[in-house]
Amino acid sequence: MGRDLGADDPRKIGAISDSWSEILGEELSEHVQFVSLREGVLVLGATQPEWASRARFEGARIAQEVNARNGEGSVLDVKVRVLRIDPRAH
Repeated sequence: MGRDLGADDPRKIGAISDSWSEILGEELSEHVQFVSLREGVLVLGATQPEWASRARFEGARIAQEVNARNGEGSVLDVKVRVLRIDPRAH
C-alpha cells in the first residue's frame, strides 16, 4: 500500500493506511490499494478493470471518508487506475 508516497504530510498517509479497509470496505479494499496522495489528488490502483470501475463509482464516498480522518480538503479528487501486474511474477 502506498507505493508512491508523495504526500504533503506523512501523518495523512498513516491515517489512510491504518484505516484502509474501513475507508473502502472489506471487499473493495482487497482489490484496490492506495498509490499516492499529492496536492489533493488521491490515486488508487485496482487489480482489475471491474474493481477500478467500482472504486471510481465510490470515489466521492472514499474522498469523504479520507477527509473525515485527515481534514476537509485533504482529498479534492480521486483517480483510479488498473495496476499492471506481470503475470510471470506469480
